[in-house]
Amino acid sequence: MDQLQRAEITLLQSLQQTFPDLETPMLAISRFGAPRNAFLLCFPIAFCFFGARSGLQVLWVAVISEWLNSVLKWLMIGQRPYWWVMESNVYTGEERPFLKQFKITCETGPGCPSGHAMVAASVWFVFVASLNEYIMSEVRSVQRAKKATRITWTIYSLFIVLVCVSRVYTATHFPHQVILGALTGIIVAAETRKLSVENYGFGTYFLGGLFVLVSIFLEYYLISLVGLDPGWSMKLALKRCVYREWVHMDTTLFYAISRDVGAFFFAGMMCSCLTVKYDRVRGQFAKKLTATLLTVAAAHVIESMYVPRGYVILFYILGALKYGLVSISTVGLNQAVSSYGSQNQNL
Repeated sequence: MDQLQRAEITLLQSLQQTFPDLETPMLAISRFGAPRNAFLLCFPIAFCFFGARSGLQVLWVAVISEWLNSVLKWLMIGQRPYWWVMESNVYTGEERPFLKQFKITCETGPGCPSGHAMVAASVWFVFVASLNEYIMSEVRSVQRAKKATRITWTIYSLFIVLVCVSRVYTATHFPHQVILGALTGIIVAAETRKLSVENYGFGTYFLGGLFVLVSIFLEYYLISLVGLDPGWSMKLALKRCVYREWVHMDTTLFYAISRDVGAFFFAGMMCSCLTVKYDRVRGQFAKKLTATLLTVAAAHVIESMYVPRGYVILFYILGALKYGLVSISTVGLNQAVSSYGSQNQNL
């Protein structure tokens, strides 16, 4: 593995040195492909525009892929380029390569598989599949619809490749980690698409969220039990990041799980409390667009809320509540907008 990673470091260094002008677009692509956008963009858009069933499929695949990614990261103990190049014994002091770090480089969890690649591949796969279903139902010409779906899958493929390249460019991941992440994400998406999410009540969401939470704590305990340090990657991030302020708590595995549980729990609660129409409603473009814009805006306002970092447990709890609010606003605002005309007609 050391020799593979040494070769990949050479590739990474060449990428940074050959294309220094790509810094801005690579950072933008990496940020856009971040797992949090599954909740801030894909979930609200799919829920409001493609229907509740599509939106909940996006949410389910986001939670499953991020949970599985966290489990695999602790099991596979993958290194990250920005610290491995300084820690590895394969280099002598004179020949140790220099890798440029960026504000998004210093993630704190283990590196394999890539969370960005895995979650983006899975979530956007489901999103594009829902988009294509919408296109096939709304476009009258079958040939034009099929052509449009081929274009969307091409864009999806290029986007995932760019996300993978951006994670390598920023020295956050080795190439084999992003490839593994993307392939695993596609498999997760294909399987999750088979779930009949419209048949799941609040109990399923509650038990699912509880399973995600308990399983991660259990894995953490078992890793500690065998004498390993679950926090080893955080220590290396703090040690090898060029600026300590670039190490963010919201890149930890526990924060990802908190986000998943919060969004999952409150989405299930809202769908159980309200009369949600799971099937896509044809037409009503203005309503769908209005609901989409409102929910996406609300999600980003909620995301911008400051969460104090002084107490770690409180930080994770508030993170869960923050993304729970995203689910509440998405389901609630969509319900309000979609029923607005009907209420007026009944008066």
